[in-house]
Amino acid sequence: MVLRRPPPPAPARARPGRPGRGVRRGRRGLSEQQADFEARRCLSCGNCFECDGCLGSCPEDAVIKLGQGHRYRYDYTRCTGCGTCYEQCPVHAIEMVDDPTLGAGSGRIR
Repeated sequence: MVLRRPPPPAPARARPGRPGRGVRRGRRGLSEQQADFEARRCLSCGNCFECDGCLGSCPEDAVIKLGQGHRYRYDYTRCTGCGTCYEQCPVHAIEMVDDPTLGAGSGRIR
């Protein structure tokens, strides 16, 4: 006994006078290159999801958790601008900027 696949269904044909009827509609798949690009995209860039990476990495305890759903506050009197919180953040929700009161090269979180 040999099993064979059934033949594919015949393409639908539009009837005269009814444009668009019987036409198969759908989304085409992505090419391998497009699929790879889409898979590598960060879908939450800049949106903190409270992973606590910054909280655990700060050596000066300058990051203060405000509670579930309220994110964090930064104690700028404790912050040395070392950037460990910035480097730890997986979604780049922390931005380091120069602090003009301390001179060039001294980062602060914003």
